[in-house]
Parts: sequence; C-alpha cells; structure tokens
Amino acid sequence: MPGSAVPAPTKITRPLCNDIFPRTRLYTRLDQLLDKPALWISGPPGSGKTALVSSYIEQKRLTCIWYQIDGEDSDPSTFFYYLAKGAELAAGKRISVPPFTAEYYENPLSFTRWYFEQLCTQFIAPFMLVFDNYQELPEDSVIHTILGTIIGDLPPGMQLVFISRNRLPGAFIRLQLNRKIGTITWNDLQLTLTESEGILTMLGLVPGNRIPLLHDKAAGWVAGLLLLEAGMDTGKPADINLSDVPQEEIFQYFASEIFNRQDNKTRIFLLRTSFLPHMTISMAKELSGEQKTAEILLTLNRRNYFVSRRPGRKSTYQYHPLFKEFLQNRAERDIGENERIQLFEKAGNLLLESGEIEEAASLFITAKSWSRLVGLILENASVLFTEGRIRPLMEWIEKIPAEIMNDSPWLLYWLGTCRIFLDPVNSTPLLEEAYQEFAGQQNTTGMLLAWAAIVNSILLKSGSFAPFQKWIKEFSHLEHLLDRQPLQVQAPVIVSMLYALGLASTDSNKFDRWMERGHQLIQEDIDVVNKAHTFNLLIVKTQFRGDLAAAEYYLTLFRSFAASQQLPPFSLIQLQNCAASCAWLSGRFEECKKEGHAGLKIAETSGVHLYNHYLWGQLAAGALSTGRLSEAEHYQHEMAGCMDRMRPWEQSFFHVLSTWAALLEGNTSQAVLQAEKGVQLIKTMGTKVNTSLIYLGMALALDRADRMADSMEYLNRSMETAQQAGDQQTTFINCFVGAMMFLHSGDKVKADSFLRQGFALGKAKGYVNCYFWDSKMMEQLCYRALEREIEEEYVQNLIRRRQLVPSSPPLELENWPWKIKIFTLGRFSLLIDNKPVTFYRKGQMRPLELLYALIALGGRSVSKEKIEEYLWPDALGDAAGSAFSTTLYRLRKLLTVPEAVIVQNETITLNPQFCWVDTWAFERFIAQADSVSSQHIENKFAFLQKAIALYHGIFLQEQGNIYWFEAIRERLRKKYSRITLQLADRLIQTQDVQSVTDFLEKVITVDPANENLYQRFMKYYRETGLKKKSSQPVEKNTMTSKRELN
Repeated sequence: MPGSAVPAPTKITRPLCNDIFPRTRLYTRLDQLLDKPALWISGPPGSGKTALVSSYIEQKRLTCIWYQIDGEDSDPSTFFYYLAKGAELAAGKRISVPPFTAEYYENPLSFTRWYFEQLCTQFIAPFMLVFDNYQELPEDSVIHTILGTIIGDLPPGMQLVFISRNRLPGAFIRLQLNRKIGTITWNDLQLTLTESEGILTMLGLVPGNRIPLLHDKAAGWVAGLLLLEAGMDTGKPADINLSDVPQEEIFQYFASEIFNRQDNKTRIFLLRTSFLPHMTISMAKELSGEQKTAEILLTLNRRNYFVSRRPGRKSTYQYHPLFKEFLQNRAERDIGENERIQLFEKAGNLLLESGEIEEAASLFITAKSWSRLVGLILENASVLFTEGRIRPLMEWIEKIPAEIMNDSPWLLYWLGTCRIFLDPVNSTPLLEEAYQEFAGQQNTTGMLLAWAAIVNSILLKSGSFAPFQKWIKEFSHLEHLLDRQPLQVQAPVIVSMLYALGLASTDSNKFDRWMERGHQLIQEDIDVVNKAHTFNLLIVKTQFRGDLAAAEYYLTLFRSFAASQQLPPFSLIQLQNCAASCAWLSGRFEECKKEGHAGLKIAETSGVHLYNHYLWGQLAAGALSTGRLSEAEHYQHEMAGCMDRMRPWEQSFFHVLSTWAALLEGNTSQAVLQAEKGVQLIKTMGTKVNTSLIYLGMALALDRADRMADSMEYLNRSMETAQQAGDQQTTFINCFVGAMMFLHSGDKVKADSFLRQGFALGKAKGYVNCYFWDSKMMEQLCYRALEREIEEEYVQNLIRRRQLVPSSPPLELENWPWKIKIFTLGRFSLLIDNKPVTFYRKGQMRPLELLYALIALGGRSVSKEKIEEYLWPDALGDAAGSAFSTTLYRLRKLLTVPEAVIVQNETITLNPQFCWVDTWAFERFIAQADSVSSQHIENKFAFLQKAIALYHGIFLQEQGNIYWFEAIRERLRKKYSRITLQLADRLIQTQDVQSVTDFLEKVITVDPANENLYQRFMKYYRETGLKKKSSQPVEKNTMTSKRELN
C-alpha cells in the first residue's frame, strides 16, 4: 500500500512582508524582549500581530521556524511531525530529530525535552520558533502543557513566539510570574497617529487632512484602518466609530462592503476559493474556473484586502481567518448545497494532489465524500502509521459510517492497529473481524498482517496470554503462505510468532524452527523496529535455554546494528536491557548495573518508559546476586512504581525478586507471603514464563519455614515446569536447592546426585549466576563438591568468579581455589591464583621476612610491637614503625590483595579468607581428628592422613636457625610425631607389612629425629618376627636422615 504524506508548505512558511509599514516602536519592544525564552503576542484579529513578527524577522534577518497552528495540531504526533518539517525548511537541509511515535503518548513531556534538545543543536542563536494562530488549539490541548514545560529549558538565544487572539493559557501563567515570558498586548499593538499616517501614506489613497479622522475612528486597529480606507468610496466610514463595536462585527460589515464592490466574477472566485485553507494560483484557477486568477489574487494582496502571500517553489495565498469566515458564511447563503459539496470534494482532491492529506481529509469529511476519504486513508495509512501519526488516522476512520467501514477489512485493520497503542482492549475484536473479512476474500497479505496485529494487541493488553494458543493454532493454516510474501509482510509475522511461542507454547521443536526464521530475518534488509525486536527475542530465548555464547553473539550483532542505524529509543532500551541481562548471567555485575542505568537514562530522556520495570528488575537481580540488599530494595521500590502498567506475568517476576530478597534478609514470613502472591498469579498469566521460578521461590520459602514435604512438592513442580519449557537457568539452581534440602535431611547420596547434575550443567553452559543465588548456600555446596571431587575445575572457577569466601575458611580443603597459598613445612612456596611466585630481587626478602614472622607467630592478631622487635631490633625511635609501614605496603603488593594483611588496633592478621597456609591446615586436620568420636574412627584416621600429607619437614627449614622460629617448629614437630604414632598403630593393626614399612620409611625420612616412631617400628619388627632385612631400609634412612639433620 504505497503512499507518501507530503507536508503542506503553507503551514510552515512565513508570510511575505510586501508593503508592510515598519513599526519601529514595536521593533524596539521586541528587541528588549529577546532575552526572554518566550514571547506572547495577543490582540484582536486584524491587529497586525502576524505582520509585526514576520516583518521583524525579515528586518533582523533572523532564522526562524514558522508554524501556523490549526485544530489538527492538538495531536502531538501531528504537531511534532510538522515542527520537524518546518525545522528542515528553516535549516535548508534534513535534520535529525526523533519522530513522535506511539510509545510517546504515555509521557509526551519527556519526549518534548529530548526533541527540543535535538532541535536546538541544529540552529545557531538568535533563533525564533513562531506559532501563529495559536488560539486555534483547544483549551484542553496537551500542546499547551508540552510547550509550557519546555520554555524554561530553552538555551539562550532561542525564543518561542506565540501569536494569539487570546490571553495566556493556564499552563503559561507560572512562567509569566517567573518572568520567563514577555508579552505584547492589544495596548501595545494599537496604532499611534504616526503609524496610522505612515500606513495610509504608504498606500497613497487618503488625503492628508482625512488621516487623523480615520485614525480616531479606527481606534488603533490596523484592520479597521484598512477597512475604513477601503470603504471611503461608500461614504459610510464617517458615521462609524470602531471603538464602540466589537472588531469581529465591524470586520464582517466592512468585508461585506468590500465584497459587494467586486465584480460578479471576482465575487464567485472569492466564494469558491474560500473552501481551500490555502492555494496556489493553479489550485485556485482549477477550483474557481476563473482564468484571471493570478490577477485577482495579486490585486487583493497588493491592496491589503486580507489576502497574504507566502513564498515557496510556488507562491501560496491565504485569506485572513475573519475574511475567510465571512466568505464561507456567504457561500452557504449564495451557493446551493450540492455545489458546495462538490466544491469541498474538488478542493480536497486538489489538496490531495499536492500532498496535503490532513487538509484533504478534513474537506472530504465535511463533504461526506467517503469514497475519496477511504482512498486517501488506504493510500497513506502505512506511511502515517510509520511516522507515528496514528491518532489522526484513527479519527478519520472513525468518521466513516459503519456500513462502509464494515465492508472494508483494510479500514478495520488500520483502525484496530491504531487502537493497539491507544486502546488495546478494544483493538482485538476489530482485528479479528478484519482477519475474518480477509479470509472471506482470500486476501493472504491481509490475513497475515491481521494475524500479526492480533498477537500484538494481546501482547500489549494487561491480561492473560491464553488467547495466544488459539492464534498459534490458527496460523498452522497460514504458514505455508508466508514465504510467498515480501519481507515487509514476513517480518512482523515472524516477530509476532516468536513472541506468541515464547510466551505461550511448550513446543520446543516449533520454537526452534521459528528461531531459525528469526536468525535468517536479522540478515535481511527490513525495518529497524522489527529487526530490533528479532534481536531481542533471539537473545532472550538463547539465554533462557542456557546458550550464553549464542546470546552474546546476538548481542554483538545487535550492538553493531544499532551503531549503523538510527534506532528509536524503545529499540535502544531493548538493546540496553539485553546487554544488562547478558552481563548479569555472565557475572559481570558492574557492567550489568552500567547497562541497566544507561537504558533508564534513555527512557528518562526520551519519555519512553515501557521497559522501565524490566530495567529496574534487572538491576535488582544484579544487586541481589551480589548481596547488596539495600541497593536491591531501592530498585524493587522503583519497579513497584511501575506495577499499574505491568501484566500478570511481569508482576509475578516482581514477586520472584521480592521472595529472593526476603530469603537473603532471613525474613521467612515475608518470603512465604511474596511467593504465595506469585503462585496466585500463575492462573491469570496464560504463560509458563516465570512459573518455574515462582515454584522455586515457594520451595525455598517453605524450606526455610521447616515445611519439608511442601517444599519438596514445589521443588518438583519447578523442576518439571523448567524441563518442559527447556528452562536451563532454573534447572541449574533447582539442582542446588535440591542438594541443599537433602543435605539438611541427611541424605548425602541424593544431595551429591543433585550436585553432580547441577555442576555438570553449569560446566556445559558456562553458568556463573542464576536467580535465587545465595552465596552462603553456594559456598556450602561448592565445599561439598570439592570435598567429593565433583566437577572440581568448574567449581574452582565458579568460586573464583563469584569470590565465594566462607566466613569460616575451609583450610582443610587444599583444592579450594585460594587466592593465596603459602607452604612453609619443609619448604617455602608462595602461590598467587595457583601460580608460583618467583623471587629474583633482594628487595623482596624483607616483605617475605614479615610474612615468615606473621606465620611463625600464629598469623592472627599478632602484636605489631612484637614484629618490629623481631625484624628491626636495632632500630631507634620511630625507625621501626616507618620500616614496618614500608614493608607492609610491599608485602601487600607482593600478595596482590591489599586485604590479605589486616592491621587493626596495633595487631596484624593474615586474612584467612584469602590466604591458605599449610601450617593452619595441618593443625586444623589434627583438631578435626581429635574431635572425632571413637564411633567414627575411620574419619579420625582420614583426617590424620591429610595432616601427615601436608608435613614435609620442619617449619621454614631453609631459613636456618632463627630463634623466634623455635616455638612453632617444636610445636608442629611434636604434633607430627604424635599423629604419626597414632597412625602407625592403626596400620600395624591391619597386619599389612608392606603398608607399615612404606609408611615408616616415609615418615622417618621427613622426621629423622622421631625416636619414638623408630622404637615403635623396632617393636613391631620383634613382635612379628620379621627378618632383619625387612628393617634395613628403615634403619638406613634413619641414619642418613640423622646425619643430614646434624
């Protein structure tokens, strides 16, 4: 349906100022008011307001946008459309300002600020934006509020000028009180005697002695002065004083006198052409049939008979509103109804041919020329809709009688499509009717577009998505026809189907097929909005299915596309939301926060707030994932403020977040309450989206409330729903919740099974985050996984990525991915991120000595004074303190984590949340072994074996004899001696000679001074009657080790 809505040049063209007397008095007043952001010029019709402003602009050579207001401009989309066209005319080039499309109706004020920010950058001050005939706007028009809002934000040098018959509207009063608006009133506009003399002298038709008389009778009214001058031949002006009669009545009187003085052809010309809002000579000639059209118009303009001329490719002429009103009233009396209707229709056709569709539509409606109006609508609906001018389009269609509209499915389609944005509830029945009409006509294109529009109308309603099922099924009869259609028809259908399937279908095979269509679609040259929707859908669905790499791939393509195109704000906000969610899933939480706020900034700037609840929700999820609960509370509060525009499934997501937050806060009753609200919404949503998360939230809340059976039931529901929907994200966290529940109940076998499944899925998908993430829970589960050697590499990476640091560090787990690992038993080794640190420089020795001292003295709350005494015994005054500060700084730099060494209250601590030290682990294992009851003796000896495996020799053996090492060396050696004896006795009981021999040989090699162990071996030898040669290796190693020790 091709068409082009070409702007009317007269509406945005400044009238010419030929033969206009320069009113220098008022020019000076305008100069004085140039510093005001706005100027209100009010006075009665014919008081010279338009001529004053136009001549001033011409004299000062100012750049201006001239906008002649009419009633149609009350619609914001029409207003901003023509304002943009006027800006292009003023700039002499195409300019970049956003179109006012459907999503801005909700908040036009934010859009206005954004629009004017863009507009003002296109022009250099001083600059005027003139709104002529401003009184034509209805009193309740939103345009008053829109312009009243922007006046205070205009940059210096830009001025809005309002020309009106009326006083300031209420929306402007506050600005006047704040001195933001300058005013020129009727008192200012009234002619002085000098000005009257100048005007009449310029016309050259009035004897000088009559000028004062005419000036007095005109009472300062420019139109009155001209009317009196024009009516002198009648001899009547001398009997009239214009100050005693309303100007409109006087105008009608003199207009009648002027009209009656014209010859019959001119009178007929005037009456017929009054049906045109403005006209070129050729249009006037075509409508009137008058061959001397040019001569008549030029004469009327030259004699100031209320005909203005505006420049352009073809000059246009326009009657003064009061003169036009007189002519139309006279035409109603002098021209028969049938001829008037024909003139309306013919005038509409002329306007339509020149591309002035709004004026043409108005005339067709007046003439009730429905066939012509229908043709105009169908020819231009697509372009008007794309440009966002849906309200005038809708209003035109609504004027058409029902019997005509019901016979045209395209009219039903366009009316329903317009109402999707302005009245979505009532749009669906119209679109369904259009669909049935198209089906009856076997109009494939119409059926496909109507089907897509029906899905969109359901999508934008505030209710259930259950109707999607019907229309997904209906499309099975149409799918084979889609490939025969052009891309501009295929694109909206594919996008609508992806939305419908994503929200209402569990048929993964069908969705995969349409995902492939979407993948193909983004490679085609289609409109930017549908392409942005397709990117958004592909990213969301690949995230949902756990394919993070594919989601990042589509995000990269989306960003590249956005950089190469001028996307509308809604599409840019979609991009930011996708970027935030990808960052969140990948554990890039600062990036998630940045992208989310960037989306909100676009929304605030543009006034498009349709996605705000998604963005606030994404920010809340990011804060909850990292335990920033107060920040999450703020985001949830902002999201709650959007509740009135959220559909049930979106409201359910709010309750998912609220349940999550309550769980992290430890507020069990609130968690149960929020989860219950989410469950209640499931019945009204008409979609499985969020259902598995709602059930999972309920399972967690009930588990906290010690309702194990109910909790497990909801967990099973969540797992089943997630599996049906292919929801890998929720399956991931379901496994961990199940593992935790079984650990609590003591069923470690089932717990480990869930852990294997969850961590295997996480490894396969690269997961590092999910909804209901709880760091405390994940720390316990990762501990269990490493203890059981479940997906060890992935779990270690997850711990590092999420910086999981238990409050009680698991020193007994050497395979926990410690940031810093320090080995001191028998050898010294420092590992940062599991990579050994090599020491080349002598300057690194002093920080290492500080580290040695810290560990030797226990590593926790070590006296700073004691450290200084040991490391700098000869330092005087503050030298030791200064040396300590320098060395501490260098040690922290060496360890790469400043928090690894804590200094507080003159004590120093090696932070156990970042640091693993073999001596700590060694003593932890021994303590755990000592705490095991006799009933679990195997566990005791398992701990002892772990401790023995860590002991490779005396503490920092390579550092030689340092007196303050003696205490720790002796303590650790005694513990090692004790536990090796315990383990030796245990092995001896097994009667496994080889195991005993191997163990004794290894231990004596590590601790050759262990006389007790050696004696225990010899006793074992005697008691078992082993041959002498069985003891020879041990004896040999013992003697060798003793010599090395000495």
